[in-house]
Amino acid sequence: MFSNNQNSNDQMNSNDQMNVMQLLLNQVKTLQDQVSNLSSKQGTEVSVQPMPKQGNMDLQAVMSARLQGFNNVPAYGTSNFNGSSNFNGASNFNGASNFNGEGLLQGMDSSTMDGGSKCIWVAGIPEDFRTTKIVCNIMGNFGNVMKIKFSKKKPDGALIEMQNSVYAANCCTHLNRVQLPGGRISVKPSRIENVTIPPHDDDDQGRDFSRGYDHRYRDANSRFTKTIMKRLSQPTAIISISGIPEGKVSDVKAHLIESGYTVENFVEGKKKESTETETKSGKPNWTPKAFAFVEFSSAEEAISAVGRLHNTMPSSCGERKYKGLAFSFTSRTSC
Repeated sequence: MFSNNQNSNDQMNSNDQMNVMQLLLNQVKTLQDQVSNLSSKQGTEVSVQPMPKQGNMDLQAVMSARLQGFNNVPAYGTSNFNGSSNFNGASNFNGASNFNGEGLLQGMDSSTMDGGSKCIWVAGIPEDFRTTKIVCNIMGNFGNVMKIKFSKKKPDGALIEMQNSVYAANCCTHLNRVQLPGGRISVKPSRIENVTIPPHDDDDQGRDFSRGYDHRYRDANSRFTKTIMKRLSQPTAIISISGIPEGKVSDVKAHLIESGYTVENFVEGKKKESTETETKSGKPNWTPKAFAFVEFSSAEEAISAVGRLHNTMPSSCGERKYKGLAFSFTSRTSC
């Protein structure tokens, strides 16, 4: 009697596994058909269906998130992999061991910006660059960064939420396949809508920048922002440094060299004439700042300098009251 029951249970488990395999094969076949249809309709506009919410991600999204190394991936659908109907059990697809989770991160990348996502997936980040601050300094050139969350299973990967989809697209356009000291990064759009930072995360692994203290672009519609957005390009060996205190240009150059960078050329920029207005106390509203163009030995070094030194101020330049120096990429090939 016991043997018959055991055989029956084994047969049921075997059938469940076969059903799962058949489901996976059907999904692969569907994807192949979609690719074939897209290839045969070149030049014809193809509508893109919106990505389902995180509680109802399709199998492709679940598998891609898993490949990116995220633990907390939602159940597949609401009736297949959620553990409450077809595949309930402690060892198969009940969500406690495989697909379900806390739902903090559900990252997947794509070759296109489907649905105008404001999140991006960055992979291949060299070890020396794996802090939220350094990544924010680099990505922040192309738009305001809101949140950054590094993957625990894939330490070289990070999910980044930008302020809007345009800023996210900027990063993908100008930073994908860019070489950094120690490796080449991949920057691709993600279908995830928002990044959640757990409260227990270390700042270097997960950080919220949404308060705007580190944002370069205060007003997306300002003339300054629009001008910068038009000039964006892949980083070159030349960067600009602005916000240099009066008379401290040479100190900034010395600071770069002391920080281990090879400065090939250093040219102080020409300041525009300005008219100072006085406050009620009779003091000027602002103090004119100098800026300079710096040429490094390579674009990799320039990226490193922006990542590590943006918003810092050499001690020889005096007390830092508000913001530090602004390190920015340029499209220049010579000073």
